[in-house]
Amino acid sequence: MSDQQFDSYPVMDEKDLAELPSPIIHQPWTTTGYPIVDGKYIDLTTGDTKTITDAEWRTAGPPALELYWYNRTSRTSPEECDDLFTSFSASAFVDVTEYLKRLGEFLAGEPVKIASLNATTYAVHVGIMTELSQEEMADLLNRYRLWPALKDRDTV
Repeated sequence: MSDQQFDSYPVMDEKDLAELPSPIIHQPWTTTGYPIVDGKYIDLTTGDTKTITDAEWRTAGPPALELYWYNRTSRTSPEECDDLFTSFSASAFVDVTEYLKRLGEFLAGEPVKIASLNATTYAVHVGIMTELSQEEMADLLNRYRLWPALKDRDTV
């Protein structure tokens, strides 16, 4: 994975995506919401066609799913929160129906309660209540194929 980090979760870059089983449907977007095609995008605020630079951040966009998980468990002191799972943001390379099936399996088998769930064709936001640590949550999300969320080889 790349050297960039967000809440201790790796961020996938183009090199990482190239190492994944094919086909992975991936459309890079600017962080301001424009699709990047052949290294360029149209800035709709100015109408200009711009070339994306290596230093600019990119994100996955449709048809990939945007994922956002966060913990609604409250604590009374900062010391109690030191290792508590807080949140993470990532992309998933399965459709929303498959992701929700995996989420259902996760919820049926793990000590996590749903506080909020919002799912659309290209985004899933999951609010949970849990006492799990960042590391424990990452392990569970990996075990249930919720992060990274890739197609199984036999369904590709």
